[in-house]
Amino acid sequence: MLENGNPKKPGVLDSESFSEAIPKEFLNSHKDFDLFVTLNYIKHHPEDKRWEDVQDLIKEMNIESSCEELYSKLSSNKASPDYMASLLWVINQCCVSSSLLKVLSRPNMLTELIKHMLMGANDIISVTAFRIVRRIIEFHHSPSSFAPVWSAVSKEALSRFLPADSLANITSTMLALVSMKFNYYVRSDMVLGQGKISMLCHEATELLRSLFSNERWVDEIIRVVLAGAQDISSKIVRGSDDMTFGFGTLGFLIQSMPSNKDSVH
Repeated sequence: MLENGNPKKPGVLDSESFSEAIPKEFLNSHKDFDLFVTLNYIKHHPEDKRWEDVQDLIKEMNIESSCEELYSKLSSNKASPDYMASLLWVINQCCVSSSLLKVLSRPNMLTELIKHMLMGANDIISVTAFRIVRRIIEFHHSPSSFAPVWSAVSKEALSRFLPADSLANITSTMLALVSMKFNYYVRSDMVLGQGKISMLCHEATELLRSLFSNERWVDEIIRVVLAGAQDISSKIVRGSDDMTFGFGTLGFLIQSMPSNKDSVH
């Protein structure tokens, strides 16, 4: 079982991070656990039935021989997004593993995934990270356990296009992302393009839906959504045109309530 991970070396983990012995077939030349070495061994040794559930997922995948070797090929920053996208894709395919999700739920690992989710170098990275984070939070975090993780995430880049008061927690931030789709045609100061906004809105909505159906999160989602409803009501009365939070709340309700009406009742 993993105790710690090093987010600065994606796909490579110090063998001492495990509380149990690692199969030597999973180690790279530095005797560290290497995700791609591991997947290649599993892929090419179907007779080893210990990893049968993973074999079905990766049998058609073209996997680099090792993360270590791939690092040596990265001679420019231009190649890095392609590597990160492929690594996240592999992790996403393996998220059926409860043990992997538990490892990724650790604060230092999850913080790095959230950075890619919100400010990925391209849409593929953001979408894949969104879906990994969604599963991690759904199965391994509550609002209280997730709060320090969210606090550790830098909000500087997000503050370029989201109001500071919407960044207090992940729920209000997701609602603010949803609002951008509805604000796009009525505001002239939008920083992101329509395609990026649509992607963020969709993934944020799916993350909120997932948490809304989770008993650990439903009260928190309802609390923030009700606050958003009150916010938009008061701003309509005052004639304010700042509807970022309110539009996100309405957008989420419009897209989600029909499929969740029994939960609401």
